[in-house]
Parts: sequence; C-alpha cells; structure tokens
Amino acid sequence: KVQSAKNKFKVLQDKYNDIPQQDVEQIERFLPNNIDNIRLILDINSIALRQGMVIRNIKINAGAKQTPAQSVAVGGANQSIALGGTRAAEGAGNEAKLGTVVVSFTVSATYNSFLAFVKDLEKSMRLTDIIKFTFGAPDTLNGTSEYVVSVKTYWLK
Repeated sequence: KVQSAKNKFKVLQDKYNDIPQQDVEQIERFLPNNIDNIRLILDINSIALRQGMVIRNIKINAGAKQTPAQSVAVGGANQSIALGGTRAAEGAGNEAKLGTVVVSFTVSATYNSFLAFVKDLEKSMRLTDIIKFTFGAPDTLNGTSEYVVSVKTYWLK
C-alpha cells in the first residue's frame, strides 16, 4: 500500500510540475493560499481607478460569518440591496479549507461608472462576491451617488 501511495503521489506531482508557471500564478491569484489584505485593497482600488473612482472608508472583517441579512443597516433616503445567498464554499464541509474576508468600502460615482466598476470587478482574477451595496440619491450637481460596497473574497487555509 505504501508503494502504491508513493506512485500515485509521484504521478500527481509530475502532473502538477507540467502545469505552466503562468497558469499556476493565475490559479494562485484566483484563490490565494494566504490572506493579503493590502494586495486585495490595491486590486480593488486599481479596478475603481479605471472608472475614475477611489475607494475610501475601508473596513476589513477577516473570517466573517456575515450574511447579506446581517449587513449594515441603512436609514434615511438611502436604498439597501443584498445580493447572493448561500454558496457551496460556505458549506460546513469546506469551512476548514477556505478562509473568507469581507471588505467594505465607499465610492462616489455615476450609475454608469459604478455599473462598469461592478462588471470589471466581476472579470477580475480574484474570486470575489459582492454581498451587499447601498446607495443614496444622486447629487443634483454632478449626478454622482455614494455607494457603500461589501465584497467577500476567499483564500485557502
């Protein structure tokens, strides 16, 4: 049995070593094996900058058990929209293998710029779920609104 296990390990190791380095880097960016909050914030801000936005009021909640229903309450004229639901990665069997980080931040943007930001975030190489965003009425002078966004991202433990 030991020799059989060694042979299987050797076969898997050879297959892994055959994966091009560029592909390995893309996989590690998609689902990193460590938590790097600074890199995450820089990546999100880079996406925002492409739409002329800068993220601010950044809050990080590592290992959060937050669900959309438990997100920040919003009062006044602002609107609150909760997105998502239960994901397979949040199931009981996967909790020991995946860590989560919830990052909340604020951006000011027109609706079209914010929509483009969300689309760019969706296409980014990092596995990210928008779990909630809130917004207020647009400014009558420049047409921008304040958007408070909460995203959840994952990493291998």
